[in-house]
Amino acid sequence: MKQIFLMLLIGSLLSCRPNGNYLAINNNDLYFTPAVDKEFIGKVSEYLVSTEFFAQGGKSVQLDVVNSMPVFRLVIKASVAKDSSTKETAVAFGRIIQKDLYDKKPYILHLCDKHFNTLRAFKFN
Repeated sequence: MKQIFLMLLIGSLLSCRPNGNYLAINNNDLYFTPAVDKEFIGKVSEYLVSTEFFAQGGKSVQLDVVNSMPVFRLVIKASVAKDSSTKETAVAFGRIIQKDLYDKKPYILHLCDKHFNTLRAFKFN
């Protein structure tokens, strides 16, 4: 029995993807990986507060860099990610983020489940 429990525990630990470090802001979570510049983390946290994106609690965002490409992950409900109007909203939101946070440089916006698994992704050049 102990061996089965140990195998399940090891399996669950290996399947977990770390979300990185995080800042708790107004009952919201801003996660970031070590690949993200600390100044950029500060810029994003100030932006999310000043634009009132983080005005109400319950939102989670993760900043990352994958293969030299900045990544902005946003947690949403799976049913919303599949909705046909979501693409239009995500593209509009993504362009605002690209202009305001990424200085019009390329990045990828991921719409994710609560474990930061990608449901949809949009690349902005």
